[in-house]
Amino acid sequence: MSERQLNASLPRAAMIESYRRWLVDARGLRESTGKCRARMALRFLEFLDSRATALAGASPTDVDAFFAENACRWKRLSVRTISGQLRDFLSYAAQEHWCSKHPGMSIISPRIYRHEGLPYFVPWCKVTEMLRATAKDASRRGLRAHAILMVLATYGVRSSEVVRMKLKDIDWRKETIFFDRSKGGRSQTLPLAPSVGDAILRYIRYARPNETSSSSLFLKERVAHGISQHDVYDSVREGLDGVGARAVHLGPHCIRHSFATHLVNSGSSLKEVSEMLGHRSLRSTAVYAKIDLVSLREVSDLNWGAVLSKSQNSWTNTWHSVKLLA
Repeated sequence: MSERQLNASLPRAAMIESYRRWLVDARGLRESTGKCRARMALRFLEFLDSRATALAGASPTDVDAFFAENACRWKRLSVRTISGQLRDFLSYAAQEHWCSKHPGMSIISPRIYRHEGLPYFVPWCKVTEMLRATAKDASRRGLRAHAILMVLATYGVRSSEVVRMKLKDIDWRKETIFFDRSKGGRSQTLPLAPSVGDAILRYIRYARPNETSSSSLFLKERVAHGISQHDVYDSVREGLDGVGARAVHLGPHCIRHSFATHLVNSGSSLKEVSEMLGHRSLRSTAVYAKIDLVSLREVSDLNWGAVLSKSQNSWTNTWHSVKLLA
């Protein structure tokens, strides 16, 4: 049996795992990104199975049929992203001799026009109403949800960045909070807003499980290990539903979009908003904040004091009262 035939007979799970490892090890992508792209590759292989077609015999017609079946449920921006991911997988499959040729060469990504996909968000008044409402919930779940929502609304971080937060990321002495940004490999240390510090402290004191060795800041209720992005989504969804907020998607990114839009409407420069969102490019910020790219030239030096006011009260006593910082 030839190497080509041997590779083509690999189980589907082995193909997906090989592709995922290549994305992470050879391409340098994050584990989460590798898993996401591997899931899309698996979806395509399952589609081929439904057509009684092996990957070795896949043709451009099969690729076209895959998009024809699913594209009606995807936005044009999603189709463009997925077409690139599928083209990448099929190129790797051809390289590994899982198929005789590269059937993905025929994939044509749809053209996306600037600002075509404007972000969905809720009015900032609804966000503040949600924060006031969740602050009244003194249950363990409520205290955790409020702390998570305060972090999201105050710093505009992604759900994955909340999930990765550690106890040591809060420096009570220096009154700072650290974020490991999920995109671009960047990290940020920002002033700890008093309202955020209060919410986190209440959660630590009255809701976070004590007898655990986990270093994660936010833990699941019944099992003492870190929360998932699904937990963050539930907190946002329940909070916004509670105040009657309406948007296409009421998830963590909705809060991020609302945060960016609120900053711009409050007079913050795109440079400031870009730094807060952890963007590498101001073009990304222009899309989030619905601002014309012409205004990118009208930026000023970043002044965190104008974006987040630091607490007038010292957190030193608080730091001594919390036995968690390594």
